[in-house]
Amino acid sequence: MSIFNETPEMVLLTGKAPFTSRQYEHDFSNQLKAGDTIAAIDSVISTPIGALQPGQVNLTIGTQAVIAGKKGAALAVGTVISGGSIGAKYQVTADIVSANGDQVSLSFILPVENR
Repeated sequence: MSIFNETPEMVLLTGKAPFTSRQYEHDFSNQLKAGDTIAAIDSVISTPIGALQPGQVNLTIGTQAVIAGKKGAALAVGTVISGGSIGAKYQVTADIVSANGDQVSLSFILPVENR
């Protein structure tokens, strides 16, 4: 299942269980200029929103790849995300460099729930 961001504002995604691992997408189609594409992934990081409680852990950020977005090839970053702790919310941010040399950042919020 793929999740796409529609706007530059942070989107709150449907929660995931801590034991699941799946690919999430940061779709830069609306953030890049017409004809531009993603040249490189600078980073994908997860930051807990608020303090983690004792025993809680951060998300695990796995494999990352430039993939097709809603509006064409090389317009999204796909990232495998796993782990996290029930009750915690995380901001997941992807930073890219476009073929035109622009640095662009896009985030979403991912809660971890008991599913």
